[in-house]
Amino acid sequence: MTDAEFKQAEGQRILAGLGAIAALPGAGLVTGTGAGAPLFAAALCCVALAYLFWLYTDGVYALSVHLKRRAALGAWRSRLLAVGIPFQVTTLIMAILTVLLTLCGFAGERADIALPISVQAGFALALGWGLVCAALAFFGQVALGRLRRAARMAIAPQD
Repeated sequence: MTDAEFKQAEGQRILAGLGAIAALPGAGLVTGTGAGAPLFAAALCCVALAYLFWLYTDGVYALSVHLKRRAALGAWRSRLLAVGIPFQVTTLIMAILTVLLTLCGFAGERADIALPISVQAGFALALGWGLVCAALAFFGQVALGRLRRAARMAIAPQD
């Protein structure tokens, strides 16, 4: 198996895993009574962020392949890791948080374990969490863009 084939298979496994996780809060929203809906909405924000950071991690990997072809990977290894590892960790944390929020939503719907706030207040909190997720996604894209620009400048042919 070549590096490209391995990376493709790995990406398919991650996509399948995130897809399965994303189905959980979606099912909760469709089948629920509404009590857990804010938690399901927050969980969907988390899984969307997990997908984005997985794509950002893939961008760092693609950059490492490009640098490897140019024999410049050694000098860039620490910078790639400094950006790539937080991206990977964020993907994992958001996937776990999606499952936890979904389980809490189902607990509120099925076991009458409820938070002492209204559904409306829960949606306001979920909206706030969605804005936090959007900000994290923006800053992740900025970090990846800076890394790409710096690498492009460093390996560009000098005239």
